[in-house]
Amino acid sequence: MCEISELEPLIVTSHDKGPKRGIALYFGINEINELEKNGLSLKEDRRFLVQLTTDNKLILIPFSNLDFLLNIEDKLDTIIDLDKEEKEEFTEELLAIISEKKVEIGNKERYSVFQFTKGHYTRYNIRNTIRVGLRVDKKATLNLIKKYIEKKRANKMIDEKLIEEFSYLSGNDKEDLRDELIDLIVEKNVDMSQQEKSAMFQFVKGHYNKNILSKVLYLVNKTDPNKIKQLSTTFLKDKTKISPPKPLKADINREELLNRIKTFSSTIQEDFVEDILSILSKDELKNLNLAPREKTDIFQLIKGHYNPARLFNAVQVAIRVLEDDKLQRVSAIAGRKNKSFKFGVELVPATGLDKLVEYSRKFEIGGIDNIWITDHYTNMDPYVSLTLIAKATSTAQLGVGVTNPYVRHLASTASSIASLDTLSDNRMILGIGAGDKSTLSALNIETGGALTTVSEAVEAIRLLWTEDTVNYTGKYVKIENARLSFRPNRNIPIYIGAQGPKMLKLAGEIGDGVLINASHELDFEIARKMILEGVKKSNRPINNIDVAAYTCFSISDDTDSAIKATIPVVTFIVAATPPNVLERHDLNVEKASKMKEFLARGNMAKAFQLVDNTFIDVFAIAGTPQQCMNKIENLKKTGVTQFVFGSPLGPKKGKAINLITGKILANYS
Repeated sequence: MCEISELEPLIVTSHDKGPKRGIALYFGINEINELEKNGLSLKEDRRFLVQLTTDNKLILIPFSNLDFLLNIEDKLDTIIDLDKEEKEEFTEELLAIISEKKVEIGNKERYSVFQFTKGHYTRYNIRNTIRVGLRVDKKATLNLIKKYIEKKRANKMIDEKLIEEFSYLSGNDKEDLRDELIDLIVEKNVDMSQQEKSAMFQFVKGHYNKNILSKVLYLVNKTDPNKIKQLSTTFLKDKTKISPPKPLKADINREELLNRIKTFSSTIQEDFVEDILSILSKDELKNLNLAPREKTDIFQLIKGHYNPARLFNAVQVAIRVLEDDKLQRVSAIAGRKNKSFKFGVELVPATGLDKLVEYSRKFEIGGIDNIWITDHYTNMDPYVSLTLIAKATSTAQLGVGVTNPYVRHLASTASSIASLDTLSDNRMILGIGAGDKSTLSALNIETGGALTTVSEAVEAIRLLWTEDTVNYTGKYVKIENARLSFRPNRNIPIYIGAQGPKMLKLAGEIGDGVLINASHELDFEIARKMILEGVKKSNRPINNIDVAAYTCFSISDDTDSAIKATIPVVTFIVAATPPNVLERHDLNVEKASKMKEFLARGNMAKAFQLVDNTFIDVFAIAGTPQQCMNKIENLKKTGVTQFVFGSPLGPKKGKAINLITGKILANYS
């Protein structure tokens, strides 16, 4: 390092284009000689880090001395991820190193060190403080970083293979594991880093992947290392099916294996194929929505051309036929086409598309009227999800519940919905609202004028569905010479996701339906008045509007279990609820404010502990089938025409689906 106090460059130029940005300083021969006296060889060092000190001195650090920066960059995440106590210890030790020797510090470094001492552990502040430490004592600083990384690794000793096996769990096992992990972390009030808070937040919302799971398991391991072993015994014992399929051994004689399979298959082939084809009559095949490959394989089997792949496809089609027979019987009993009161379900595409399709078919067979798929960028794409569900179902109405006019362009939304409506044989619904402000702000999306934006988006989408060419100039929505090359063959319903008075009025004015995130009859009595104002403005009867209660719902044979499952969801609902709504229900506004504060800090355990039955009674419908049906009847009396079973559904999802379809839907059929 060399100080340049009395030297001034002859020329200073800057460049900010291309991959390299910086300042070039050109010195005369006298200055170069002076620099070399100070220990800088311009023959070896041609690039420097230049910093300006508070007393206007230039500090030149050769890039050859900065190699360590590349080595520590990938370690910053580990330092940021340290626990609160570990960070305090790290800060204390690093500042002790820095204070051992006086060094010149640039203005930005000085500010970062100051912020670092105050506990602001951002990547920028940590990096700059470490830089100063490395200039004071490179070896001691690197050893300090190494010490804390090794300490973190020692605490994090969870077998990667174990995490992978947990991530392969499916269905109810996955849901049960998730519930146990959340309960344990909440009960122990685990201290979390910022990244861990974010992972836990996503985990509570139902987002389940290997990366999130590893962080949650680490939190459990930190509080009770034996718990991981217990969980692996409970969930992984004798469950070889959770492992990914092993590849065939390289030394296997594939031709011999194929001959053995053919020989074995021939013994059962004739009878089995005959049974399958007896299900797939010509009339059935005409009515089925078959993929070209499925159609070809079935006709090849009819001709006697057998192979395992064709048989497999035929079996899948036969299963659909048998399920559709059951579905038609349910539909005939329920008379779903003319029902004045309908049921919908909210499904979140977060735990795998296969499971999502399975749940959708179970609900449809059980008698559900509407299947709503949530739209959130952290989850799987709603339109991909709806495509698979459309192919696997035949009578339930399908909807995105709800999208917003910001993340996707409205032309893309119009095209996707119209395409799905064609694919699903006129079963698609567009749900659209203002979007979640916190999510949109995280994506750096401005949401000003939400009411006008939603109104203009709805108008423009309808024009794209009906007009040859669209020119639209609104305050926020502007399109010129836009068109779709195809048109839906009907007026696709549009539902408005609404909460506040103005959006509810807009829904009454322009919507075919309204999706209201609420669970209490008082909220719907007030909402209905707002919707009526909009309906009168558009001069149409309120019976034309489908008023959907998008509830937080949990069902179980045990009331306490059902209530407990709603706590995470209710906490987030309360934190986002305006004080006037809380006061309307005589709820503790101060307690709600504390919940919001704890969630902002990432302390979900304390936030969850503040949720009592007064909040759950207002913001959720939870209990036994009979208790839930009593509350559904209360909502029905307020003018609600569709009841949507929303997250979490119940403490155990598989059991909850059986109770919803077997007890509630069966009772209303």
